Amino acid sequence: MIKLDQQPVKRWQNLTSSAVLGLDRTGLANQDPDSTGEPLQNFLHEISVLSLYTQLGKTCAANGNLPYTAFDEEERTCNAKAALQLRDILEGEYQALLPEWCHVANQKQLKAPPECLPDLMDYACQHPHQDCRFIQEVIGKKGVWLASQNPSWKDIIYTKNLDEETWHTGTHPERLKYLSQLRAEDPQKARQLTEASWEQETPENRALFIEKFRIGLNIEDEPFLEKCLDDSRKPVRHMAAILLSCLPASGLCKRMTERLLHLVTYHSGKKGLLLSKKPTIEVVLPDISDQSLLRDGADPQKAGKLGQKAVAFANIIAAVPLQVWHQMDRDIEALLHTVLSCDFSESFSLGLSAATIRQQNPEWASFILRNYPVFIAKAPSAGTISVDLPGLINCLTPEKREAIIVAFAEKNSASKQGEVLNEFLLSCDHAWSEDFSQFAFQFLRQHYIKNLGNYQLRRPMIETFSLRLSPRIAEQVSAGWPTHSNRFTAGDEKMVDQLTTILQFRQTMIKELCRGA
Repeated sequence: MIKLDQQPVKRWQNLTSSAVLGLDRTGLANQDPDSTGEPLQNFLHEISVLSLYTQLGKTCAANGNLPYTAFDEEERTCNAKAALQLRDILEGEYQALLPEWCHVANQKQLKAPPECLPDLMDYACQHPHQDCRFIQEVIGKKGVWLASQNPSWKDIIYTKNLDEETWHTGTHPERLKYLSQLRAEDPQKARQLTEASWEQETPENRALFIEKFRIGLNIEDEPFLEKCLDDSRKPVRHMAAILLSCLPASGLCKRMTERLLHLVTYHSGKKGLLLSKKPTIEVVLPDISDQSLLRDGADPQKAGKLGQKAVAFANIIAAVPLQVWHQMDRDIEALLHTVLSCDFSESFSLGLSAATIRQQNPEWASFILRNYPVFIAKAPSAGTISVDLPGLINCLTPEKREAIIVAFAEKNSASKQGEVLNEFLLSCDHAWSEDFSQFAFQFLRQHYIKNLGNYQLRRPMIETFSLRLSPRIAEQVSAGWPTHSNRFTAGDEKMVDQLTTILQFRQTMIKELCRGA
């Protein structure tokens, strides 16, 4: 007799463990004393019944009442062709297109067909580290109800009404969801709840909770974040320092500015008809035995070749408001050319790029990207700080990103800066406009042909660029390849075919979704 009311999910886990380790080693754990027959026969019988049980769902309540399934209104689902395309995507052939399908469907206020809901939720379970909110947008009320009936789907998909009670009694995933939601809606209340339970939280929870303070970050968070600088757990201290450095008015930024002004002496240049004077800079590296400096996040560990003092100096720069540099010299380009040519250019490159990202400054991001080869040449990764190209690009609007990349290509020869331009395109993760797609594809094709035989270029063409190029250029991507060259192999032909097929599929997919229900 198999008793399905006794934690079937846990029982399934025990049985699969027995299958891996072998019944001769583990036996059939918790076997029903009334069972007869050999352990292997009982094992196969039980696992087959449990397999059916997990597909059917949970048993009806003892009173015979079915779960409530009525919905206030019928939701618009996509048309039959769009549903078939979703099925193709879920079956794995075009799985990378699922976020785009959901995004376009949501824009058109369409929901996924009911028969696809289980597979959509299984996808979310199989990709726990992916942000699957795009699935929640298309499953509708039916999907939310269905997820609430399955323990495997519930924590990932089911979005019950989260309230303050969730913070006190909810599961760990529910508490994280509630904190994210509350930080977006009411940062002050979210901070108060976090502070109230902070001492009772595990070190691991504290590290995860403070990450959520990126949402709705404001100067009123400063007192709490200052306390976190003294936390026993290093990830908490590190994140608190980064968050405080994102607030130019914070005490930490003021302390770092005072340190910088004691370490750096800058003389702005002069321009004249007869005599011009270039700007100059003098730097004294910080004392890394200063405990107050270490408390403020200037961590010199894992310095590598750069050296601990130089890394600590880079961390100071990363926490200084960019406005301070404007006060030193209104000609920012002249100032940056000066710091990038001094003996401590590596520290300046690392620190200024980090400060730009933390303060989300599009003006500085534009300058750094225009001069990216110089910055990256001067900035090896060191410790917890590095030049983050995607972070810099994300400081800009999609239109500005595209303009910066096109201008960079026009200024720099593709033969000399092809690798840098390729990095730009890999980091530019928005949906590209048609004009930019035309430009990008021409470069990508030229770059690929120039490097025929470099098999590492095939993968990004299929897995990355096929998802970003506008599907409107689908008919053009199969042309212009050196198909008659001996160096153009069957693998290259397959790449072109796959690229063309994906773009054509996306073109048809969007067309069907735009047709509506």
